[in-house]
Amino acid sequence: MSRKPYVLSEPIKNTLKRDVIQISGELVNTLASCTQLSKAIYRNTQTPVSARTLLRIFKIDGDKHSPSKNSLDLLAQYCGYEDIIDYSNQCNQPKNKDGIFEFQILKDIYSMHFAKDKMSYRDPGLFSITKNIVTKLRRDLNYYDSIAPYFSRDPIASTFFIEQFVDYDLLVHHYHKSVRVYLSVNTKEGKQIFGYCMLYLRAFLTKKVAESKHLIAKINTFQRNLTHHPFILGRHLACNLLHNKFILKKDNKELLNEILNLEKYIPRYGDSYVNFPGFHFVLSDALIQCDLHHEANIICDIALKEFPNAKENSDTGYMTTLHLFMAISSFKIGDNRGFKKHMKQVDNGDFHFQSHKYYTIQKNKFLIDNSLLSATEKKELSKINQNLISQTGFTRFG
Repeated sequence: MSRKPYVLSEPIKNTLKRDVIQISGELVNTLASCTQLSKAIYRNTQTPVSARTLLRIFKIDGDKHSPSKNSLDLLAQYCGYEDIIDYSNQCNQPKNKDGIFEFQILKDIYSMHFAKDKMSYRDPGLFSITKNIVTKLRRDLNYYDSIAPYFSRDPIASTFFIEQFVDYDLLVHHYHKSVRVYLSVNTKEGKQIFGYCMLYLRAFLTKKVAESKHLIAKINTFQRNLTHHPFILGRHLACNLLHNKFILKKDNKELLNEILNLEKYIPRYGDSYVNFPGFHFVLSDALIQCDLHHEANIICDIALKEFPNAKENSDTGYMTTLHLFMAISSFKIGDNRGFKKHMKQVDNGDFHFQSHKYYTIQKNKFLIDNSLLSATEKKELSKINQNLISQTGFTRFG
């Protein structure tokens, strides 16, 4: 039975084709190029689309051919959208041409700077510029979605916008689109692990079991080893901790032994974010969610004590989060003095602006679940948390 064609306006169809070509990095006008695109789409979506179907869309009477919705969904997903309807809705939003022009200037600045010094990832000026534009993007989410493909594809810009500014709070509704585009153009192992781990976290937080299983399989095609950046290695392990606990319903004994063995070899200082305990940070979060509070306390204590340059090389919000992890794990293992000490640091600080809601939800949930509030406070905080969960889409915490 033939598939029904999907009615799509010519301007949107042509825009979609242009976006696919931009992401693929080459013209799509021969059977050979369509075969390569077919493979790229499958890597990104795990759904097959034949090269001949793509050739009909892009070359043979392309203006007359009406593709099926399934084919258009796959092209839209390749570009970082949920489906063709999501893509069409974004196309119909007014575009911020000034914002795109502004971002092009920023890309030129990145390129000029990196031509002289390719390792200055923490250059204060560039970091400040990036933070300002990220903040601006988050105030206008239509602007965020329209410009995301530009910074997701650029090798320099994506280093800042995707890797260094991980947007937990927008992960479910917006940031994941950027990550999907980033995955489609970055084939290096470390970048693939990072991208799939972020998509796994989204699936986990939204309780999508089938998607979680698919993504953990993608993550586990890559072996864990110390050649990976500590952040990436930690994310790989963290996803498996969560998957074992919540999806497979199995204990994490073997994985915990692996974590404690690997931890001994994690560097305490160095370039490219090694000064910050990224390995320990992401694992502490996962360990607490898995109710492995003793292990979380050990890992977090190392993070706070054995990384002398951490405060100077990270946003203060990340340090506040480490104190939250330490406060929760201390309370759970019966260390009341440690709990009060670290909770004071949390109360006097603030979380990073891109994960503020994510960690506020966790903090509030901890206070609510452990009888640390009056009845009135508990009722009020529960309302606040439900509102934050609704905004972020983190149904796992509901």
